Amino acid sequence: MKFTISVEKNKTEPKYFKDENILLKIVPFKSELKGLKLCLENANGRKCIKEIFDTTNHNIKNIDITPFGYVWFEYLSTDKEYIIELVID
Repeated sequence: MKFTISVEKNKTEPKYFKDENILLKIVPFKSELKGLKLCLENANGRKCIKEIFDTTNHNIKNIDITPFGYVWFEYLSTDKEYIIELVID
């Protein structure tokens, strides 16, 4: 799954997944993104996970997203367009 970070917006388009037992991994990248959050939503409402990873050190957390159906990113600002790639195990 790929998400485009855009200078004109402050969030990516939501994407739907329907697999069972999902572990999400984010492919490392360097950026000047500010306030990046991974957002997840299910039928009961929205849950945002802040501080997913440090873009400087590439410390990436694997996140169990099994109970959720939609995923997207929100951010405060960016210096340019980026592509964030998510790998689902």
